[in-house]
Amino acid sequence: MRMFALQMSNDMCLKGLATSVDCLQMVYISSGCDFVSFFHGYGKKTFFDIFRQNADFISSDLSICDKDNIQGLCAFFRLILCVYFSKHRTAFQPAISVKEMYDKIICESALDKHVALIKDFRERMWERVMSEVEMIPNAEALKLHWLRCCWVMQYWKQGNTNFMSLPDLNSYGWNISDGEITVVWDTEINFKKVNDTIQWYTKGCSCKSGCTTLRCSCKKSANKYYSPGCKCVNCVNLPTNLNQAVDDPDSDLEDSEQEEDISYESDSETDINEFAADTSGNSSTAYKNYWDTFENYIFAVPTD
Repeated sequence: MRMFALQMSNDMCLKGLATSVDCLQMVYISSGCDFVSFFHGYGKKTFFDIFRQNADFISSDLSICDKDNIQGLCAFFRLILCVYFSKHRTAFQPAISVKEMYDKIICESALDKHVALIKDFRERMWERVMSEVEMIPNAEALKLHWLRCCWVMQYWKQGNTNFMSLPDLNSYGWNISDGEITVVWDTEINFKKVNDTIQWYTKGCSCKSGCTTLRCSCKKSANKYYSPGCKCVNCVNLPTNLNQAVDDPDSDLEDSEQEEDISYESDSETDINEFAADTSGNSSTAYKNYWDTFENYIFAVPTD
């Protein structure tokens, strides 16, 4: 690795980097090594090629492995953005480079600009990828990956010394509990958002009278509106309907069933036909806000 880095440091594309050797080592680590996971579909050659082509934009800050230095994190964000841009270029048209997209974003700080650009990447890629593993990770997951890279970088730099001084693993993207080390892939907040999205897609009411009263379990939930998991009939509880329901004591007592009693497995033709009749009367306009609701859940945005 040392010989390769020295040879690459003489490349004309890397002449502007003050610490090209350390930058190349960080590229090697961040693309996947013994201690750090890799990015699905992107090998080391891809990482090195992209870094070489965008070295001036990524900058020598990539060599910074201090978890409190935001410049090193931002440089790592730019590297990952360039890597994903190279494979999904058509999703970002008419932009021709990550730098062009970055320059158009207006935020208070450089970190906020990078976070906003990552969110934009995720939104643009969502309808184009075949699987979730092809998505660019959210900013917080990338930060945890970068922290692990920083720890490995510090470890390797002290590889030829008799004594090592390494930071606590718990502060660098790992968790030590009961003598076992596990990887912290994402924050608890983001995991909860994903779980809420799954619940929104799979659970709902089975009202028979259009969800017009407050007995509807959807109205009592945080979402308050019809969800894809509902099996109700002729539902009027849509995001575009601003009329508030009234808790009518004389309304149909079977208007809503308990959520835990709802069965989503249909074993009869009657259930299938009933579900089809439920959605046939609703126009596509009535469902246009589903994407906005889903987007708030799935695209996790860092809170720091």
